[in-house]
Amino acid sequence: MFKRIGKSALGYACAIVAAAATIRFASAFPDLWSGGDAILLYLFLIVFVAFRCGLGPALTALGVIVACVWPDDARPVSWVRTSLLALEGIAMSLIIESLRAARRRAEIETDARRKGEDGYRFLFEGNPRPMWVYDLETLKFLAVNQAAIDAYGYSRDDFLAMTIADLRDASEVPSMRAAVDRAKSTRVHQAGVWKHRRRDGSMLEVEITSCELTFEGRPARLVAAEDVTRRRRIERERDETHRRERLARREAESAAQAKDRFLATLSHELRTPLTPILTAVTEWLDERTLDPELRELLDLVRRNVDLETRLIDDLLDLNRIGQGKFEIKRERVEIDRLINRAIEICRYDIDSSGVDVVFVDRTAGMTIEVDAARMQQVIWNLIKNALKFTPERGVVTIRSSVVDQFADGENHQGRFWRMEVIDTGVGLDPRALERIFQPFEQETSRRFRGAPGLGLGLAICRSIVEAHGGTIGAASEGPGRGSTFTVEIEIARPNLAGEIHIRSHEKESPQRLDAQSRSKRRLLKATKPRRILLVDDDSDTLSVLSRLLKRRGHEVETASTFAGALDLARMREFDVLISDLALADGDGLELMRRLRAAGVAGGIALTGLASDADIASGREAGFSVHLLKPISFTQLESAIDRLPIRD
Repeated sequence: MFKRIGKSALGYACAIVAAAATIRFASAFPDLWSGGDAILLYLFLIVFVAFRCGLGPALTALGVIVACVWPDDARPVSWVRTSLLALEGIAMSLIIESLRAARRRAEIETDARRKGEDGYRFLFEGNPRPMWVYDLETLKFLAVNQAAIDAYGYSRDDFLAMTIADLRDASEVPSMRAAVDRAKSTRVHQAGVWKHRRRDGSMLEVEITSCELTFEGRPARLVAAEDVTRRRRIERERDETHRRERLARREAESAAQAKDRFLATLSHELRTPLTPILTAVTEWLDERTLDPELRELLDLVRRNVDLETRLIDDLLDLNRIGQGKFEIKRERVEIDRLINRAIEICRYDIDSSGVDVVFVDRTAGMTIEVDAARMQQVIWNLIKNALKFTPERGVVTIRSSVVDQFADGENHQGRFWRMEVIDTGVGLDPRALERIFQPFEQETSRRFRGAPGLGLGLAICRSIVEAHGGTIGAASEGPGRGSTFTVEIEIARPNLAGEIHIRSHEKESPQRLDAQSRSKRRLLKATKPRRILLVDDDSDTLSVLSRLLKRRGHEVETASTFAGALDLARMREFDVLISDLALADGDGLELMRRLRAAGVAGGIALTGLASDADIASGREAGFSVHLLKPISFTQLESAIDRLPIRD
C-alpha cells in the first residue's frame, strides 16, 4: 500500500516539475508561444506525463500549465487559445489513459494465458497417466504426453502422424466411432474400458475419460487413459477362482448328497438281512427246552448281530454329526439305573475279559434329564474301551458323583453329574489325549484285546456329551499307568443344548433278557389280535415275521410287491399295515397313503432308512411307528399293541 502511495506521489511531483520546466523553457523563448509551437510543446508534455504517470498527474501538469499561461496584463494571450489548450490537454490525457488501461488488460490476459499454458503443460506433460489431444473431425492426434509415449512405445512423431483409430483393433473401430459421437454431446465423458495396441503388438486395457476443449482454434478432446491391464487380469482371475469355487461347492454338495444316498442305501441293504437272523435267533432262544450248548451258540450269533448293528449306527451317527443334524431326546432318568443298564449291555464283554468292573455310586436315587439311549451309548462305549485296553486281572472302576462348581467362568455355579471310567490298563501317550476323540483316530501303539474297530466310538461319545451341554476328557499318567475318561453334565440347568429335537423312531438297546422273562413272553398270546398286511421284498424277513405274528394269534397276509399288497387290500380289510419303505415296484409311503384312505387304522414302517427326512415322510404318509432294521420281535409286538383297533 505504501509503495503504491509513494509511486503515485512521485508521479505527481514529476508532473509538476516537468510542467514548470516546460513553462520556463517557453518563457525563455517567447517567440515560440506567439508562433503556436508552445502549444505543441505543452501537449507533448501532457501526453508524455499521461503515458508515463497516469491520468491524475497529467491533469495536474495541465492545470499548472494553464494557470501559468492564462492571459493577463503581462501576457496578452487570447483566452480562447488557452481554453482550447486546456480542452485539448484533457482530451489527450483521457485518450492516453484509455490506451494505458487497454494495455494493462492485454498484459493481464497475456499473463493469465501464459500461466494457463504453463499449468496445462505441467498437468499434461507431467501427468503419470497417458494423455493426448485429438481432433474431433479427423480423429488425428494433436498432442501427446511423455507417459503415453512410454506406455505405448510410439515416438511423438509417430503419434502425431496417427489417428486414435490406429490404436484399436479393427473390430473395435465402429464401436469406437460411436463412442466418439456420444462424447461430442457431453463435456466430460466416461468411455469405459478399451483395448489399445502397443507398438510391439501387445495389448493394453485402459479406462478412458475425455473432456472437450479448443486446441489451436479447433474443436478437440483431451483424453486421459488409465492402464487397468493388471487390475482386469486380477479381476478375471478372481472371477475364475469364484467360478471354480462355486463349481467345487456344487460338486461337494452333490458328492455329499450322493454319499448320504449311498449311506442310506447301504444302511438299508446291511440291515435288511439282519432282521430275519435276529428274529429267528430270538425265537429259538425263547424255547425253554433248548440245549444249553446250542443256546450259547445262538447267543453268540445275536451278540454279533448287535455288534454289526452298532457299527452301522456309528457310521450313520458320524454322518449326522458331520452334517450338524445330530439330535437328542431328553427324558428324566435315574443316574444309577442308567449306568447299571449300560453295564448289563456290556455283561458278556465283562465276563469274557477277566477284568473286574467296580461301580462306585454316589448318585443313588438322583435323576438327570438326558437322552437315555444316547447316554447309555456313551457309558457302554467308555466301558468297552476300558475293557479293550485292560489286561486280565485288571480293574475298571466306574465312579458316579455330583459336584458343585462354577460354569461359564465365574458367572454361574451349578451342580454337575460327573462320571469317571478309570482303568488299570496300558495307559495313553500324553500326545494322544486330544487326538483320540477325532473320527477314525486310534492309538495303535497300545496293545488291545479283540478287533481294532473303526475308531468312531470316542468321537461319537464327544458329540453326544457336547449335545447335552457337557464335556468329556481323557487323562493318563503315561503308558502302562492306566487312563481315566471323565464325563460332566450339568444337572439342573434348562436349555443346555438349545432346541431339543425328538426322534420319531424307537431304538431298542441290545440288553439281554433272562430266560424266565423270555419264557413268559413266549407263552403269552396277543391280547389284541389284528388283521395284518405284511409287505417286504425280502422273502426271509417276510417268512419269519409272518410265522411269528401268526403264532401270536394275529391274522396275517403277506405280499412282496406294491401291486400285490394293493390286490390284497382290495379283497379284504386290514387293521394294520407293516411294510418296508423301499419296495421293488413301488413306494411304501404311497402304499400307506392308499390303505389309510381305505380305512387302515395304523401303520408300522420297517426300514433301514433312518434319516430325519425319512421319518418325517413316514409320519406324513400315515405310519404311526418307524422301526429301524434289524428289529426284534419284542419291538414289533409293542408297536402293534400301541396301534388303535379298527372299528
